[in-house]
Amino acid sequence: MKIQTILNEVPIQDVDHEGDFNKSSSFRHARDRRIVSNPAYITKVREKFGKVKQNINILFVNTPQGNRHTEVGEVSKDWIKDELGENTLNKINNMNTGNAITIIFTNNKGDQRVSMTPWILAHRMMHVFARETPGGSSDVTKSYRAAADNILRYTSEYIMPYYFGYNKKFPDSYSGMTRSQGRHGFFTDDSQRKSQREKQLFFKYLFQEIGTFRSARDNKLRDWFEVINELGAQYLITGKIKFNEAPKCIGPKNNRRCAPDDRLMKDQADEAIQSMGDYFELKMEKMLDIAVGRIFVM
Repeated sequence: MKIQTILNEVPIQDVDHEGDFNKSSSFRHARDRRIVSNPAYITKVREKFGKVKQNINILFVNTPQGNRHTEVGEVSKDWIKDELGENTLNKINNMNTGNAITIIFTNNKGDQRVSMTPWILAHRMMHVFARETPGGSSDVTKSYRAAADNILRYTSEYIMPYYFGYNKKFPDSYSGMTRSQGRHGFFTDDSQRKSQREKQLFFKYLFQEIGTFRSARDNKLRDWFEVINELGAQYLITGKIKFNEAPKCIGPKNNRRCAPDDRLMKDQADEAIQSMGDYFELKMEKMLDIAVGRIFVM
């Protein structure tokens, strides 16, 4: 099954499907299968991604082979042949992959209770850009980490001091923020793990206040690392990043952290927020440019 439109002026260059979308396979939910195979949905996706300049190919795969692969990252055509089969490779070969970012969606497992809206497509694209490839880190992943590192550096140097003073240390890299993930993380001391988790939560609560995307407005950011994915989705759908000013207080009602009345530090925090938004837009543009000509499996 192949769905095309004449809207060639928008970035979605091609959309195709592999597998029987009337049956449960790698796409387990009937609603998702109906959505992604609906021509009206394809038209909506084309419209929603109309703000970016790079061409994008999308292939929805609903097959037993696809069920074995989730959030893989960048892959080669040989990998597609070996892991997803000849039929999927043929669909990819029928696309112009040389001048487009090509994303293969094998499922919606990561968001089983969330419909596969254009925003979810964009969010999950960011997840796949973040993944290490089967052969190691790709240039796209490195670009993703550089964008995240810049957000963390601005938060550490200019925004966190507004609420805690200059004696509070904050990881200024993506790897630094992930070291305490899980029970057997980088830190072995419980107090260090607790301190690291407090910083991760500060990051999450901060962006629930300054972020203008829906999950921030609704206070439903799943965790700190989703900030980067939601910012990327915002850029893919709207073509820009927009932040609110630094709030007076952040955190849940039972554990609020409020800033002192310091106009200089408030101005510094607001300037940092604007700067990191501008910089993230530039990094997204670079990331997407690097991704052109590459194939990713989500």
